[in-house]
Amino acid sequence: MIKEEPKYNLKNHKIKPSSYLEEYCSHLLDIEKRIHKNAVNSSYWILEKKNPVKSEKSFHVEKVTPELDGVDKLKRIIKEILSNSNNKISISALGLRFSKKVQSMGFDNKKEFFKQVGIRPNITISTAINEYMSEEVTLEDGHASLNRRD
Repeated sequence: MIKEEPKYNLKNHKIKPSSYLEEYCSHLLDIEKRIHKNAVNSSYWILEKKNPVKSEKSFHVEKVTPELDGVDKLKRIIKEILSNSNNKISISALGLRFSKKVQSMGFDNKKEFFKQVGIRPNITISTAINEYMSEEVTLEDGHASLNRRD
């Protein structure tokens, strides 16, 4: 498919195929990350799910392309974490959950994620939120919360 229609090559859109698999295909496939014998490299093993969850999701380059911006990816992850938390979450807990999320997407850590998506890799999660999400997220008293618009 990629040879006949290059627009479907995720790498051309700066999307890691492993991230796409986990984010958009986990309802259809069992995806397991296996570490190689050298304990450094890993591969994804993909199996068909026995009872897949029915979903309307499908791959359309036109729909994925707007999400390529690193800031948008950061925002989506932070909003997801905060919306799954009760009201407020400590910045420390937010940082830990963020790290776990980006690791589940195939990145080694937050620093690698930031570098890959075009955000300065040495900033803290608090600094990233202040710089890119000040209207959407409130940071105060060591806690973070979504600014709800009613």
